[in-house]
Amino acid sequence: MKTCCLPKEIIELLFSPSHTEAMDWLLKNIQTLKTALSQVQAQVPPNAYSRKVLFQDERGEILLMQWSANTFCSPHDHAKAAGFVLFLEGEFIERDYEFRQTLTLRGQRRVLSPSIFPFERNRIHDMACQQKGLSLHIYTPAISGMKVYDPAERRTLEVSDSSGAWVPKDPKEIHRIEYWP
Repeated sequence: MKTCCLPKEIIELLFSPSHTEAMDWLLKNIQTLKTALSQVQAQVPPNAYSRKVLFQDERGEILLMQWSANTFCSPHDHAKAAGFVLFLEGEFIERDYEFRQTLTLRGQRRVLSPSIFPFERNRIHDMACQQKGLSLHIYTPAISGMKVYDPAERRTLEVSDSSGAWVPKDPKEIHRIEYWP
């Protein structure tokens, strides 16, 4: 188990069966949460974002992500994980995709902070922040077997659990490659 900075009662609430209750609490307590997280800012992003694991156990994981300006992460899914994202700072663009032998854009939306939205398993999307941004991601279970879609090379990569939503530079972080027709 990995844990830091978040009180146990908040972690229990975030992994409670009632995601609605957890999302309501997060929105009502943004400033308290931002104060608790201010001491653990993620590193300066080398890619679209940097990620810091705040908590992880058999129930799931909580990640803090610090975003670069105007850089999309790669289209990706969250494998069998579902959960929600709390946008703490910044203005984001989220794009939704479908994959059927090729990647097709289905739509996009603008997300202003503070806001929160849930997401379902196996959904493919990418995101970018219009300026520097900060978001909190709650996944259940922890992400394992995430697929990153690489339209430039027409391939899908299953990446390591420690990888973010980008094409890894280190080949050891790529567990499997599937080429598109």
